[in-house]
Amino acid sequence: MAYGLLRMPKMPELKGKVVADFSRADVDIKNISYKDKAAEKNRQSNIKAYLETGKWPSKQNEKKEPSKEVEEEEGDTAVNNNGKKKRKGLTDDEEFRRDALLMKKLKQGKITKAEFDRLFDGED
Repeated sequence: MAYGLLRMPKMPELKGKVVADFSRADVDIKNISYKDKAAEKNRQSNIKAYLETGKWPSKQNEKKEPSKEVEEEEGDTAVNNNGKKKRKGLTDDEEFRRDALLMKKLKQGKITKAEFDRLFDGED
């Protein structure tokens, strides 16, 4: 089995380079079918959709919706779109880091004592 280039690939490494020794093959690469039958069927349906709409169907072009959290009645957990439970509130480590950051901001003079007291008590 032999391999060869039918056309020069579009790569950043070849941008601005002239390859005089390369001659493009007279093969229409759009008509070469995939070996995997399922992949070929998917390719044919994508080509059909492209010819009808003028846009190539791709999962990359679809915008994903931001995950919305649905609160349960318990109050201390929430369920996201994937059905996974997520704990609301801060863990002890997160709360400690937040408090240390607030003290650092107070020491640097970025927040006032009143703001520090309000944020430290948890009244966001």
